[in-house]
Amino acid sequence: MTDVFRLLTRSATFTKTSQKPAAPALSTLPVAPTAPAQPTLTKSAKKRKRKAAAAASTTESITTTASTSTLIAVPKELDFFGQGQKKATEAAGAPAKRRRHNDDDSEGSDDEGASSDEEGGTKDELTVTLPTLEEIKSTLRLHKLKFTIMSTPTPAEPVEAAEPEPEEKKKKSKKEKKEKKYKNENKTEEAPKKKAKRPELLIPPVTDFSQLRSSGHGYALSKRVFSNILAQGYSSPTEVQMGSLPILMKDNLSIEGIPAGSPIDLLTCAPTGSGKTLAYVVPLLNRLLREQKDRNNDAQKGVKAIILAPTKELVSQITNEIKKLVVGTSIKVSQFKKGARPVSFTDVLPEDFKDPAIKSDILVSTPMVLQNALESAGESCLTNLTAFILDEADVLLDELFREQTVAIWTALKSRSTTLRTSLWSATMPSSVEALVTTHLPDSNIIRLVVGIKDSSLPTITQDLTYCATETGKLHALRQLFTTGLRPPLIIFLQSIDRAQALYREVQYDLATPGRIAVLHAKLDDTTREQTMTRFRLGEVWILITTDLLARGMDFRGVRMVVNYDIPTSVASYIHRIGRTGRAGKDGKAVTYYTKEDIGYVKGIANVIKASGGDVQKWLLDALPNTTKEEKKKLKMHGVEVRRGVSAAARISTKSGAQRDKEWRRKMAVESSKRRKREAEEGSGSDSDDGGVAAGGEDEGDFAGFD
Repeated sequence: MTDVFRLLTRSATFTKTSQKPAAPALSTLPVAPTAPAQPTLTKSAKKRKRKAAAAASTTESITTTASTSTLIAVPKELDFFGQGQKKATEAAGAPAKRRRHNDDDSEGSDDEGASSDEEGGTKDELTVTLPTLEEIKSTLRLHKLKFTIMSTPTPAEPVEAAEPEPEEKKKKSKKEKKEKKYKNENKTEEAPKKKAKRPELLIPPVTDFSQLRSSGHGYALSKRVFSNILAQGYSSPTEVQMGSLPILMKDNLSIEGIPAGSPIDLLTCAPTGSGKTLAYVVPLLNRLLREQKDRNNDAQKGVKAIILAPTKELVSQITNEIKKLVVGTSIKVSQFKKGARPVSFTDVLPEDFKDPAIKSDILVSTPMVLQNALESAGESCLTNLTAFILDEADVLLDELFREQTVAIWTALKSRSTTLRTSLWSATMPSSVEALVTTHLPDSNIIRLVVGIKDSSLPTITQDLTYCATETGKLHALRQLFTTGLRPPLIIFLQSIDRAQALYREVQYDLATPGRIAVLHAKLDDTTREQTMTRFRLGEVWILITTDLLARGMDFRGVRMVVNYDIPTSVASYIHRIGRTGRAGKDGKAVTYYTKEDIGYVKGIANVIKASGGDVQKWLLDALPNTTKEEKKKLKMHGVEVRRGVSAAARISTKSGAQRDKEWRRKMAVESSKRRKREAEEGSGSDSDDGGVAAGGEDEGDFAGFD
């Protein structure tokens, strides 16, 4: 303890701040007594004073109480609570001291050997708390984490009826009316009032996975789940995991404006490839394991959580990731398929029940399949749910899936009173946020934004390439195959027909055959699964697809993404290029555009600029702005010229003259075959009239089938 007391007795001055209440969920620094102001002293007097202070400090014990509301400003040279002083102490060869932690949100200390004053125990002589207010601010700023409470609409207060004014006040002279009219005409317009910003929360993030097992932090993560996390190679939490784990795993989290112990719903916007799946799976598994310990009978067994995703490929991927984390536990996870029915472990099924029954703790499904199952199963289905997770929430609540998702959400809320909802995506428009607050009017919603909202990762190099025409795009792609190919590579197109057409055009362009494949929604499930497996194993180098694989798919080895057709929205662009550059790796994204696409490129150029890409100012100034109506049409139908099979949308490098020549040659061959067939049929009929030819009747019959 001597080294710490020597630090406290340096010639730095503690300054006491104004008496403000401490921020919620934050521990405060120890309160040090402030000495009264002293007159100027000589060097010898100062020396004697320091010696006396050092002697007095050795007899005092520094204690910290959770109810302290006065913050002390700590000089930089006394920052022994931070990393800088810790590193300096280790470099100087000082003995490492045992660091004790307090739970930020619990009353008192949870550490071993420390007891509260109510129990009559004695506290440690020196207790080091969790990060201070300034340290949490700097950590959140460093990792670009921002927490805000989503405000819910409050009903307007009833306005009392005003008393009728007397007749004398109603009558005004013409002069007064004229003066009032003159004042209104010459009154300057006031500036529009800015919307009040939502208060930003300071929640201590998780900076190391070991904190989830530490008893002093209050997470109490299962030992088996923790070992599975480490076994999958996750060494340290990502930014989205840092911010979301405290909210989802701490039941006693104290936040200003939210009653203590109240359930919290989370809305998270984090970049692609930042680890959102692990961020919501780990708290879910920990909660289910704790519920299993407290469960007394088998009547409460059954489906406890539902994860909703927009595509079958993403559902399969989420299921596989959860299976890796539940190894050695009793938790079961299933991919919900068409025709299945979720049942409890104790349900007695009728004899004529033929549908496959799924008995699992966690179900992962697409919206349509789950909606049909809920409607056919009735009100008694899924009544014990505790968690509802929407992965890629912005597309699930968009026009394509909104009706199905809202129907499922409403049904689950009516059947479960303890349902907690979390929504996750790399893009979160304001319309989705408004929809969430509408469907959760009585809930406590916290929004977590990681980095810059609706932006791409800075690890992705993004290029815009002008190709003028469809033929130019095909030439640019073939040049990429020969000069700058970086497999594995994903190529995105606007529609299924265009994806299939490009595949037919380039399937033999590589020296090694069979390295190019196509994947879209019209293929059967078996073909889609086989193609995905071949791509993950490296047997397929180039995968041509639609927006089917644009969201959520984790291809960690993809080094390049090509937008052969421009995306239908800025959000779609962010998700497409997010298939590369995942988990901190470098990636490259190339976007081709033609003269028909110029009106829709500015949004993409702004995203590249915001992500630190190289976009010339003259290009941003030259590109036209897109109206809301044009954006809506583009999002619903894509670029108009590529909707049909017009010549301008044809994917081919052959000229029109060459195509006409090939067509005439093909028609000439067909005509020749037809004339030959007609001649043979005519000769066959003549022989029948003249009698039976040599060879008998059977030969004539056989000749007719030719």
